Amino acid sequence: MKTFPFVSLIFAASASLFGQGVSTGGTTLKLPLTAASAAMGESDVAVPGLAGTLAGNPALIAGLQETQIVFTHLAWIQETQGQALAAATPVWNGLVGALGVSSVSIPGIEVREQPGPPIGSFTARSLAIRGALAYPLSDEIVAGVGMKYLYEKLYVDDASGTAFDLGGSYAPADAPYALGVSVSNLGSIGAFRFARTSLPTSVQAGGMYRADLAAFEFLGTAAVVRETHPGENRLRLGGMVSFRGFVALRFGYETGYDSRGLSAGIGLRLQFVRLDYAYIPFNYDLGNAHMISVGLLL
Repeated sequence: MKTFPFVSLIFAASASLFGQGVSTGGTTLKLPLTAASAAMGESDVAVPGLAGTLAGNPALIAGLQETQIVFTHLAWIQETQGQALAAATPVWNGLVGALGVSSVSIPGIEVREQPGPPIGSFTARSLAIRGALAYPLSDEIVAGVGMKYLYEKLYVDDASGTAFDLGGSYAPADAPYALGVSVSNLGSIGAFRFARTSLPTSVQAGGMYRADLAAFEFLGTAAVVRETHPGENRLRLGGMVSFRGFVALRFGYETGYDSRGLSAGIGLRLQFVRLDYAYIPFNYDLGNAHMISVGLLL
């Protein structure tokens, strides 16, 4: 069973943090939205064409020629569960729009007023409603902007707020590489009772390189991330090997976490349906995370 100290690591809003000034709220925004992204260590800041990039670089939805819909189920550690639904579609004259909604819940949190048996339990919840637009500024440069509405509830306290994302990408015609940059979670969220919180704002930049060999496609990705609060740097690396666009093996690595680093996954594409799975092992007996995404290309 979970208690308030554990939940504070995820929502950063428990009573134990009330006296520490400003803590980080909206930390569920740091969870990946698709299994493909999670399997590659979320290093896909320059990889175009996925509706799930609402979590990272909003410019990456530009260039879509068809509507994409992605549903993801997340089974994170310590019984944390999440669902996300995202869709992207061409709008007009190169403009591409996307909408998404995601929720995260943590059940069985024990309530105590003094040492001894708990007097009850509750479920902490987080909701994010997302939107994004991307437009090509030239044949090589694309810009994107996103907005999120956030709502969190912890026991009898709740908070809401808004956040913005900015992104860009550079992809020369016929070049095997692309570059991407983004700023995520600019904004604010209200206080939990007396606790002021700041969003997990981050700046990331990275690239991708693609190579083909016979029936195989190879993709390598890398990104450098700066989290402005609490001020940490991370390196994200990822790779993918696919065969005829039918089956893909993915792997990733992310620095800066004591409890995790490696990730892996597999993807299948059957005509207009895409199935992806990601596995993220954790240390210290925290358990393992699993993600499944189902995508439709319309």
